[in-house]
Amino acid sequence: MDEYDKNNLKKVNNKLFRYVDDLPIVTKMYEDELKSYVDEQNSLKGTIKFTHEFEENNQLNYLNTTLTWNTTEKRIDIKWYRKDTGSNRLLHYESGHHKSVKINIIKNMTNRIIDTTRNNIQQKDDLNKLSGILIKSKYRKYFIDDTIMTCLKQVNNNIIPTTNTIQTFKNSKNDMEYILSLPYVNGMKVLKRKFEKLNNKLDFSYPKKLNSLVTSTIKPPSKAVVYQIECECGSIYNGETKVGLTNRSKQHDSIIEKDDENSSSEM
Repeated sequence: MDEYDKNNLKKVNNKLFRYVDDLPIVTKMYEDELKSYVDEQNSLKGTIKFTHEFEENNQLNYLNTTLTWNTTEKRIDIKWYRKDTGSNRLLHYESGHHKSVKINIIKNMTNRIIDTTRNNIQQKDDLNKLSGILIKSKYRKYFIDDTIMTCLKQVNNNIIPTTNTIQTFKNSKNDMEYILSLPYVNGMKVLKRKFEKLNNKLDFSYPKKLNSLVTSTIKPPSKAVVYQIECECGSIYNGETKVGLTNRSKQHDSIIEKDDENSSSEM
């Protein structure tokens, strides 16, 4: 794709950005001109083919963002975007996961919005959308608000762990005698606290992940077989093959037709 950019997209190369195979282009072309340009690229010999989407109302959705052309300030505004086809559901609050997992889900989504949406009004709107998604997944309102507020405070105060904090963490880690990992079930946090009092650490694992339930790992049937061929003369030929019985039979037929005395085949 890099070579294709250099050789074939020279016309828009200085206004082209790419993430894997998604390319937003800043251009003065009208929609019909852009369509002609895409058709021209698709007519070139090669395996790379393009589809295109033109902005609507000065907006274009790109990956998990919405790009908006700000005509007043002559700039592109970026905000968080979630597809309409999304289920708008996250890990259910009453699922058998430790509370820290649920906190991290809120933190990760919140930080993504903070990093993406820079306009304060739009950011507030996006955080309200996130709050609605979390409420659908039965998260408590106070739990959502507290976690989001923690993230906002960290960003506003630019909190970075101090040297003393890091050193304290290292010392506490070195003081740990044993680290144990167990499958998580409700009530395990009581056991975790007891372990910490003994200077031992308890981590939780979730062995039954979603991909273990929905991913199909069907292996194709093996073509390796042992076979037996009976001849009209009464002789029997036993053989084995890894290419499948059909292909092996064709090989035998070909050898018999050639009737080569120097052949290494026993047929």
